[in-house]
Amino acid sequence: MKAIKCKSLLKTDCAMRDIGSSKRFLTLLICLGLITGVFFIYRFYPFKTLSNGEATSEDETSESSAPFISTDEMLQDYDYMWAVLEDQFPFFKAAEQNGFSEKKFIDKAKIKQKYRTQIIDLTSQYDKDPYEPASASPNSVYNLYNYTDSKNAMSSIITQNLNDFRNLGHLRAMSLYLYSIYLPFNTFSQKTQAFYSSIASAENSGTKTEYDPNDYCSLDYINDIPIITITSFSAGSDLTDYNNAVKAVDAFCAEIVEGEYEDVIIDIRGNGGGDSGIWQKGLSRLFYDRQKPITTIGGFKAGCLDFFAQSADDNSYTLYPVYSDDPALLYPDEKVNEIMRDAGLDNIVVTTRNALIPGPPDNTFKGNVWLLVDSRCVSSSEMLALFCQSTGAATVIGTQTGGMGWLGFYPIFKRVELPNSGMCIEFEWIAYLNKDGSFNEFEGMTPDIETDRDALEVCLEMINNDAGK
Repeated sequence: MKAIKCKSLLKTDCAMRDIGSSKRFLTLLICLGLITGVFFIYRFYPFKTLSNGEATSEDETSESSAPFISTDEMLQDYDYMWAVLEDQFPFFKAAEQNGFSEKKFIDKAKIKQKYRTQIIDLTSQYDKDPYEPASASPNSVYNLYNYTDSKNAMSSIITQNLNDFRNLGHLRAMSLYLYSIYLPFNTFSQKTQAFYSSIASAENSGTKTEYDPNDYCSLDYINDIPIITITSFSAGSDLTDYNNAVKAVDAFCAEIVEGEYEDVIIDIRGNGGGDSGIWQKGLSRLFYDRQKPITTIGGFKAGCLDFFAQSADDNSYTLYPVYSDDPALLYPDEKVNEIMRDAGLDNIVVTTRNALIPGPPDNTFKGNVWLLVDSRCVSSSEMLALFCQSTGAATVIGTQTGGMGWLGFYPIFKRVELPNSGMCIEFEWIAYLNKDGSFNEFEGMTPDIETDRDALEVCLEMINNDAGK
């Protein structure tokens, strides 16, 4: 009986072990299933992290990340952009009065209608998927612009639209390069980030133009007088190129400081501008401790009042309305008020600020600085000329510059995100006056020493005459 009982217990024990093994195996399968399911969801159902740390599924952001926007959405963006420009861009009326529009063959009404019609003509009949492969239609956006989705087509159409204004007030679509420069310092919406990711995916990131700053700047000597020539402030295609450009210019300045020269000439004739940071940082050894407060007078439209208020604390300014029943509130010079009214502007801002030259490097220049300019100097080159003249940091020699410069209220640009695509446009929102009451945008600035002769020849004569005293 004991043996039988033992056998029965053995069978029971084996059965229990079998049942226990089965349960453990089943539990293992369930756990593996759960793990696999979680991985599958995470891997194939992407989540995006919001700024507050919460997760949101791709469905919740599909509106901003989808490459396709319809014709109606594109038109809404286009009309929104133009409503902003009519309300806030300060140069349209002044450009017509000045003759700039006629000279540059700019007809605002025609340009505005041209690209709106283009959006309708090229996309409406393909609204189901207007950006399908080129074989769909010889008139498709894909075929005309070589872009594979509507956001890239939107970028191309808006860019061409704004380019027709010939860089008036730096009115432009924000390029992928500018976006990449601004990204670390600005808060862009998820929609805008998705838009520029879409643009980036359409570009061939494998091709990069070789950039050598020495192709655009050089250091030479005439009669033992150093001459820095900078033909462009455009710094390649990325931050590495920009930093290399700054280093190249700074290296020239360091050599000049070390040589303890009494004079240095900076030749920017023919320089069409680019990134002002190159001269602000690269030439800082020549300019530090020469800066002084600069006062500027500018005008802007009422639509920018909120934007003005957002940055008011960062500026030393006085604000005047162009129209007021109380004469005490108006700018004291009535001629300036008339100029601003005629240009369709609503507010005058007088700004006093120090020029944006970085802190001192190890060594700074103690001698005389001379700047050579001509009519081709615009934008950031114009800024350099204005800085030198306004602060006395250098003597400016040459002919009237080309304009499009500013030294005043910060920030310089107003940036606008379009509601459907997320694309950005930007423009100067303040129009600045020269001392004679003309707008710098169109007239440029008059050098300290204006001459029709070769500016370098005149400058060398002046240096030699001073040395002979």
